[in-house]
Amino acid sequence: IQWHYDNRDEDMLDAGKEFSDLVNLEFEFIAY
Repeated sequence: IQWHYDNRDEDMLDAGKEFSDLVNLEFEFIAY
């Protein structure tokens, strides 16, 4: 799963990491 987030928005990155843990899947974090 690719998680795209604004590189100035750490909250969105943190949310992605938490969601990744919840669903127990590996996410690829892509900043734009």
